[in-house]
Amino acid sequence: MTTITKTQSAQPAGAYTRTILDESKKAADFRILQMSPIYIRWADGRGEVVTSRKLETLKKANTWTTDF
Repeated sequence: MTTITKTQSAQPAGAYTRTILDESKKAADFRILQMSPIYIRWADGRGEVVTSRKLETLKKANTWTTDF
């Protein structure tokens, strides 16, 4: 049998402060979420698996950022 003894409590969580990174993700037309396979999420919530050739075309025509 194992006994666990609590020695102290964690500090309380503070209020989240938005960063520049949060703003750039919100402003992008799509975010790249993973690379194998390449999965993107559009600003309207749609997700899509694309080829590397399609990704390069989309990157030239839209604003984008990574999310990993």
